[in-house]
Amino acid sequence: EAAGDGAELRVSVDGELIRSVMLGPGQVHRARIDLGDWSGQRVRLEIETRARASSDFDYVFLSEPALYTPSAQPRRVVLVFVDTLRADHLGSYGYEARETSPVLDAWARDARVFEQAIAPSAWTLPSTRSALSGRLPEAWEPAESLPARLAQQGFLTQAFVTNAFLSTPFGMGGSWAHYGYDFMGPAASQVDRALSALSDWPDRDQLLMVHFLDTHLPYHEPAPFDGLWAGERPSALQGVGLGRRELIGLARSEAKEARPYLEARYDQSIRYVDSELERLFTALGPQDLVVVFSDHGEEFWDHGGFEHGHTLYEELVRVPLMLKAPGVEPGREATPVGLIDLTPTVLELLGLSSEGMDGRSLLRPVSGRPLALGYALYGSETWGVRRGQEKWTHRAGRSHLADLEVDPGEEHRRRVSGDEDAAWAEALSEGLGRPVYAAWRVSTSTERHFATLKPASVRLEGVDVLAAIEGWDPLDTLAAPRLEGGVVSVSGPGEGFLPSEFFVVPPDPRQLDGLRMTVVTQGLTSEATYEGGPVDRDGLGRSWLSAGRGSTMFRVSQGWVPAAVDQGMTGVSAESEGQLKALGYLD
Repeated sequence: EAAGDGAELRVSVDGELIRSVMLGPGQVHRARIDLGDWSGQRVRLEIETRARASSDFDYVFLSEPALYTPSAQPRRVVLVFVDTLRADHLGSYGYEARETSPVLDAWARDARVFEQAIAPSAWTLPSTRSALSGRLPEAWEPAESLPARLAQQGFLTQAFVTNAFLSTPFGMGGSWAHYGYDFMGPAASQVDRALSALSDWPDRDQLLMVHFLDTHLPYHEPAPFDGLWAGERPSALQGVGLGRRELIGLARSEAKEARPYLEARYDQSIRYVDSELERLFTALGPQDLVVVFSDHGEEFWDHGGFEHGHTLYEELVRVPLMLKAPGVEPGREATPVGLIDLTPTVLELLGLSSEGMDGRSLLRPVSGRPLALGYALYGSETWGVRRGQEKWTHRAGRSHLADLEVDPGEEHRRRVSGDEDAAWAEALSEGLGRPVYAAWRVSTSTERHFATLKPASVRLEGVDVLAAIEGWDPLDTLAAPRLEGGVVSVSGPGEGFLPSEFFVVPPDPRQLDGLRMTVVTQGLTSEATYEGGPVDRDGLGRSWLSAGRGSTMFRVSQGWVPAAVDQGMTGVSAESEGQLKALGYLD
């Protein structure tokens, strides 16, 4: 019931007051002060606040005071980030089923369009970290990111984001001068914020990122876009919310019926975002450096699954990437490139160094370079590598190879094993910059991340091992394996949910003689010992040892796993937990 009476903002140069601004309660003030009279001099600049009659209930926050030289032609870098956008649903990438992107298609005609841009992951956080750093996701360091580097050059850095995985608990806001977060904010509001940011600082170098979440479940496209193509809800979706958890639970027949409707809703959402981009593009000029990109795509049961974050099919990792900047020749580039190349390209166009980055400049694409894929959010541990038009993936102990030149939809992948498989694992190692081991995979059929398994523990002993490696667990909710005295064990639920898979690195993965596995479930113990002799590498993916009871059966098989690193993805707070639940990523 009480309120403050305001405060006074005082700015002094060498002790002399040059500007006083009276601040009223509940208001944001923007103060520009001309320091031209002291140009070229070394002075002491002081900014202070003073209370009026009382300081009660008065709180004053100063946001990034900056000294800069006004420019009639400031350098502006604008990153247009459309979340969950499949490249093959845009007209500029060959989509003909519906006119989803007329504004973006027209803009792209004068841009550099990268036809084979690959995201390192099929979900937001790792892909965005690579895009904004030029590094692999696990190497994320806000102080070395694109906004941090440009801030050192005097750029004002501002971002407006709407995805919970981009919120500050996940370490994404610390490198920006202003980081506006509006959970699931609509495209119209996002463009309004971007236009205000541009107009508020017309004479200053600026990096601006505007993020759109409208193409992510659940769809909320406004009129008139909500009635463009979708029609009435099919019977399979009557009484079903359009959330991730509800939709992945549909039966196969229900999914087949629901797919056309959901794809139409998705396309309507793209068209809505596209319509709002027209206002943003109109405010930009030929002197601006503009990048349009996405973090991942979306699967509509193309390969039996739905949504994203679980596999590495092209509909999930092939993303739109377009660049328009002074000196960049418009046209189309077919060489595979990575989203990781975004930051090195921006730095080069600004005349800055990208030394030490994993990415390469998009201005000089490197043919045949291995582009690592992985970092699954849920489901089995999944890794892959793209090299030229060939794509190798490894999931659940099985490896597949696709020739995307003749099979762009990955409908005819073939199984690989033996020396060919080992060569591709080496290519993955090169792409990741860390070892990839031939390992034993200890797994159950229960979906990772949502695992609430009843076994109290899993224990392996009888064979010397080099390391125990946990699966990729970005939200840090699963119990990790321990290696002590030659025995590998993992226990739950007191230390976290029991994972549905973990990895053990032995001296020779082909030799399992004497390996014993003990699974304790609901107070009952099940044991198994392998006594079958050496295993041929061509037996990749075959079950060798299993123990457990009912649906909690654990098995040991052979697979590949990268060396462990600090995952650095955990950032769940009370607020973000609720928002991740709304998006369907937490129970």
